[in-house]
Amino acid sequence: MKKNEPFFSVIIPVYNVRKYIKRCLDSVLAQTYADYEIVIVNDGSTDGCSDVCNQYSRLSDKIVLISQKNMGLLHARRTGIKTAKGKYIVHVDSDDACRPNMLQTLYNIIEQTKSDLVIYNKTLIDLDDNVVEECRPVFSDDGIVIFEGTEKKKFVQTFVGTMLLNSIWVKCAAREIVDIEADYSDYGKLMMGEDILQSVPIIKLAKKITCIPDRLYLYRVNPNGMSRKLDENYIFHFLSVRRCVLGLVESYSNDVAIQESFWKYYVHTLSSYLFKSAMLFKNSRQYKKYRADVKTKEIEIKWRKIPFMPLEYLTYHICAVKCFPVVSLLAYCYYKYIKD
Repeated sequence: MKKNEPFFSVIIPVYNVRKYIKRCLDSVLAQTYADYEIVIVNDGSTDGCSDVCNQYSRLSDKIVLISQKNMGLLHARRTGIKTAKGKYIVHVDSDDACRPNMLQTLYNIIEQTKSDLVIYNKTLIDLDDNVVEECRPVFSDDGIVIFEGTEKKKFVQTFVGTMLLNSIWVKCAAREIVDIEADYSDYGKLMMGEDILQSVPIIKLAKKITCIPDRLYLYRVNPNGMSRKLDENYIFHFLSVRRCVLGLVESYSNDVAIQESFWKYYVHTLSSYLFKSAMLFKNSRQYKKYRADVKTKEIEIKWRKIPFMPLEYLTYHICAVKCFPVVSLLAYCYYKYIKD
């Protein structure tokens, strides 16, 4: 590593989070470990974030500030990655924060294990910084868990079949396994899945993955966030991202557990989206067009090759027949009277 290259690059994409950006930047600047840079990407903010970012960049020589037109979270992160000079790359979202010992803990683990990917844990906080939940580790409460060689398959199985390992902001990745020059322009402004999209290549290339139980990240829960809103385009973004994940799955074509894990999650989530989306449309014509559009983007489900999932099978095929009155009524009743 060259002398002018820090050990860590902390990438912070910023867009209209004036209320929280100072808290975020203060938490990163308060790190007990010293050898790092902060790459702030101001993604066309219009709420005064630009002034805050400019102020902080003048106060600390650790900060590299980039301003660009609004391109969305995925492309703001890509700008940060291409600018970063650190040996390891860490992500912090601008409405979140981190513990002061985050980088020191990660450095110690990297030195101890020589891992090229470290996964850490999080604490959920509310909009006023109150703790909502101390999240449990995905694999073990007792200590570090290392995946390398054939053991890596267990990690991949969990990644492709659950939401537990999606977030990019609990991953510290060696620069050499990050797809720095990859072109993500075809994805546009994703409504979901940008974390998964960027996680796939680093997981695929990682030789040694270490998971630690330490809650180093403070994730702010926003009840009005995009991920909680119902939108007809959401399913198209889900399908686009799952195709990327399928590429990882296909590299383990002989592993039955990984194959089943991927398909079970895909079928369950797709069926859920199809069912829920029926509430967005006013008539059968609109719904039939939507269902036909979705069908052209779907990854074909080979029902005979996956474990039988009766509820998902029934839901998928009810939606497939495009019987709008039935689907709409069932979805409304389920989400109004049963799920909640």
